[in-house]
Amino acid sequence: MPAVARAAGVNGPSADAARQQQSNGRSVSASSRPRFGPDPQRDGRAVVETGESLAWTPSASSALSASRIAELRRSLFIPCLPDEIELNELVARLTLLGNIQEIIIKRNQRPCQQMRLLMERSQLSAEERDARENVRRQLEATFRRIFRRCTVRLYGSSVNTFGVRGSDIDSFLDLHLDEITAPPADCKPREQPMSYYFSNVTQLFQCPYEPWELAGESPKDILRLMEKLLRYLAKSENYEDVLAIPAARTPILKLRHPAAHLSVDVSFTSKLVFENTGLLILYSHLEPRLRPLVLTLRQWADAKELTGSED
Repeated sequence: MPAVARAAGVNGPSADAARQQQSNGRSVSASSRPRFGPDPQRDGRAVVETGESLAWTPSASSALSASRIAELRRSLFIPCLPDEIELNELVARLTLLGNIQEIIIKRNQRPCQQMRLLMERSQLSAEERDARENVRRQLEATFRRIFRRCTVRLYGSSVNTFGVRGSDIDSFLDLHLDEITAPPADCKPREQPMSYYFSNVTQLFQCPYEPWELAGESPKDILRLMEKLLRYLAKSENYEDVLAIPAARTPILKLRHPAAHLSVDVSFTSKLVFENTGLLILYSHLEPRLRPLVLTLRQWADAKELTGSED
């Protein structure tokens, strides 16, 4: 059975173990040289497989240049590793991992510095924030075809400073139900119930709903109308996998925007989500060390498969 050595962990082989393996005369031949790369079964976390035990020899580590060893030391905490790596580099990396505390002290690579580097590599870039804003604008224009005065607002990781690349877009469709005023005196009541438009959604394009017309409608019917609209416009507006989830604690509409390579959740019933987003923004501004810590914990939890909901 092939031996599997985890290169991304913190615990590596000690120097005593290296000398013991060397004394046993066990080495890796050229024909059995292990290939190093991400394991698709473990979300890209790196593994090394070989039919023989690895020989942790000092000569393998010393074959590297001083600059390359320094580079390996700087990258010890970075989870993304090269697709392939030579055996001597692998030996050096894992040998260094065995004495990580000494390396941190000697090279001044404190954990807080490594966490900040991880944050800089995983946080949303300006281009990614612009892409999310473009999706928001498109959704707002789409929903205004049936809800005249609605607005779409982003919340959660897209705006709370804790977002990472590829994270979903959390959005809120504000129908302004808490700002309802009396309808104009000359406003005639709508002749058809909302259920009529489930199969005739295009008829709303000429006469979208006003906020006061939605006051008596159930969230379930509003959600279904939203779903019908996006399914109808899926091809022209580039929406995919449109799915309404009315039984969720908060009714939600899920979809995917393939052009932006992002999944989107749209809710519309509770504005409390903005209170939580604002609180996280405040925490981030009050304590600069919080973002690197939170993003590091998030990456660790993802790697350990501790995040997400069960099917």
